Amino acid sequence: MLLVTSSITVPVGFFFYMPDPALKQWDKEDKRLKKSGIAKKDRPIKPERDSAYPTKTEIALGLLNRV
Repeated sequence: MLLVTSSITVPVGFFFYMPDPALKQWDKEDKRLKKSGIAKKDRPIKPERDSAYPTKTEIALGLLNRV
């Protein structure tokens, strides 16, 4: 997040995004299974999101709430 004025621009906060490894692995496997023609009912269900890995939207809203 940046604080922008007419004379200066100052960074006031930042946070690094890191994707959830379990969701990333599931997505990769799901795409592979789709490509091989496996029906949706036969593929593994999507795992729940781990709160330790917030989404980009959640990070942005958190930064806005801090200001």
